[in-house]
Amino acid sequence: ISILQQPSATSFAGVHLTLGCHFDMDEIFSHLISKKLNKGKTTPYVMRAFEPKAIHQRTFFFVFKYYTVVDDGFTPSAWQRHGSVQTASDEDAINISECSSIVALSLEGDVVDQVSRRASKSNRVKMGSVFETFAPFHILSIQCFPDGIASDRVLAETTLHSGPQAFLECLAMEYRTAVQRLWKLNERIASLVIPPDEFMFDLKLRDQLLFEDADFTFSRRYFWAYNSLAMVNDNIGSMLDAYADTFTSSFWLGQHPTLWPHPDPDSLEGVNYLARLATLRHDLEASLRELRALIKSNEQLRREIDNLREQLYSGSSVKENRTTIEQGENIKILTGVSMLFMPLTFVTSVFSMQAFHIPPTDWRFVVMMISICVPFFVLVFILQT
Repeated sequence: ISILQQPSATSFAGVHLTLGCHFDMDEIFSHLISKKLNKGKTTPYVMRAFEPKAIHQRTFFFVFKYYTVVDDGFTPSAWQRHGSVQTASDEDAINISECSSIVALSLEGDVVDQVSRRASKSNRVKMGSVFETFAPFHILSIQCFPDGIASDRVLAETTLHSGPQAFLECLAMEYRTAVQRLWKLNERIASLVIPPDEFMFDLKLRDQLLFEDADFTFSRRYFWAYNSLAMVNDNIGSMLDAYADTFTSSFWLGQHPTLWPHPDPDSLEGVNYLARLATLRHDLEASLRELRALIKSNEQLRREIDNLREQLYSGSSVKENRTTIEQGENIKILTGVSMLFMPLTFVTSVFSMQAFHIPPTDWRFVVMMISICVPFFVLVFILQT
């Protein structure tokens, strides 16, 4: 059993060299660092009895893809997308990163059965190989998680009777640590968007949450959190589907035609072996229940974010309407002032023409000023009231 945690480039080269005869390491590395083949979601690759290459027929693996919060002192790998570290000047950012892992099994025994399948298009019969379940095996677990979360399961203290059992033990570890990472991410997002307890007593904080600022801080924050939670739930859904599609009831009874069948599940040895698998099934399904609870928690958090966003939009709209009304009042005052000076400007412009030689003491200026301004002001007053 080989377990690599946050491996360096040298470690990748070493495992490729040493385990290349047991696994298709190019295939495994492609799934680990790229999302082209698995679409960036947790995907099982275990139904491989009909693969054209023998090395693919006897190897099985799960690829895990989801998100985690980067702990202090850890750095994501160069091929993992990650956000900027949270600083005082960028409160919206959470130090979040993609994370991925591979759990792979290689059965080194002989082919014990041949199964057939009819191709749907060509109508030709295709033959597949089933390898011995209790043959010697290799387990490869590559974990690329930029955090300090570790599993509480210890493989060294577990009695392993087969490669599939060891594979399921590693899967249980991966699902358990995935639950811990995703709950931590849920808590960090909740702390970012849910108002703290000081909200009840701090007027300034209430105003910040109710009225948007010039940088649209809370609008951007709610938008990011709302859509990020949807992406997280999509990843969790792929984890649930990967388990449900792979480990059916026939598998747990040791009767699956291609996935590690037991040669005699009704024997005493078979019953004891399946009882050990039942314990692993219980542990795995306990993690699945927590993942389902996490989906519900994320959806509840999204609804709360939606309510906060609606309240923010409502408060900001009221504030903008009040500002518009105040601006209208100011424009009304400015219009009144301009109306006051309009007739005065007309009269003074007439008497300032150089074509007329009118002395400053001429009585006609006063008469025209009164004759034009008074009716104009009366007309404006009547129209406004």
